[in-house]
Amino acid sequence: MISYTIPEKNKLIFHFGQGLVGSAIEKSILNNGAFAIKKKHHQHTWEDNATNISRINAYLEEECNNSIQDIQFIWSAGKCGFSATEAETSIELAFFGNIFNQISHFIKKYNAAKTSFHLISSAGGLFEKSRLTKINDEPQIARPYGHLKKNQEAIVLASKAFKHKHIYRLSSVYSNHNLSGRLGLITTLIKNGIQHKVSKITGSENTLRDYILDDDIANFIRNIILFDLPANEINFVVSGKASSLMEIRRKIENMINQKLYLQYSLNKSNSRDICFSKDTVPKELEISPLETNMKILFNNIIKQDI
Repeated sequence: MISYTIPEKNKLIFHFGQGLVGSAIEKSILNNGAFAIKKKHHQHTWEDNATNISRINAYLEEECNNSIQDIQFIWSAGKCGFSATEAETSIELAFFGNIFNQISHFIKKYNAAKTSFHLISSAGGLFEKSRLTKINDEPQIARPYGHLKKNQEAIVLASKAFKHKHIYRLSSVYSNHNLSGRLGLITTLIKNGIQHKVSKITGSENTLRDYILDDDIANFIRNIILFDLPANEINFVVSGKASSLMEIRRKIENMINQKLYLQYSLNKSNSRDICFSKDTVPKELEISPLETNMKILFNNIIKQDI
């Protein structure tokens, strides 16, 4: 967990989870170009909820003071991936629920002028069975991961502790610079293509997905947190443009000037199209071009391998 203090705005932000999206949010907040940020790391663990709750309560007591009038929490933490089992998602939901309850209890006691909770969720997990999702569609869930995200959202939306609640439903996330942790489809294809390795694909060449850059997500969320950009309770953070695996493959092959070696899974549940209409895309979300980011990613992979 990280805390960011912004003395100029009497603002304190607690941030859980520094994975692909979380690390991009951290970078965007720190490089905001307007405010000086004091950053502090706090230790926590996935294995011991009682210790976590005790530590978090101590951190909140330590960091908060009477000058802080704006307290915000970002939850981008999570161990479960798309293929997680029901048992795994149940453990993560319990972990989240316990931490959220502790934070809510503290927020009620502290009574700051502004309190906000920001939850990173999954558009793909929630709408896996919907071929083209529109802004007012109800979730169509196909697996335990989707139920995890739906239940996390329900916990946040039902809370009366926070004056502002924002949920961000992300589509398929990729990065043009982060080459560690979960790499994602596009990074894996480019990396394996350069190294002449076979990439295993869960889907078919015609499977359609929506791709969004981690930095575009991070900048959108940062602007809401730091610059009070107007936002809905539920936000689809998607590009609104579907790309097939065949299209992605051809773009990468043209870029690296060699053929990709792919092995496709026969699992039909992973072949569903997951797309989002243009009306789901927030007007304040700035989306950078996929092809441009793929070229940046390619150059970064080459630099890393030299």
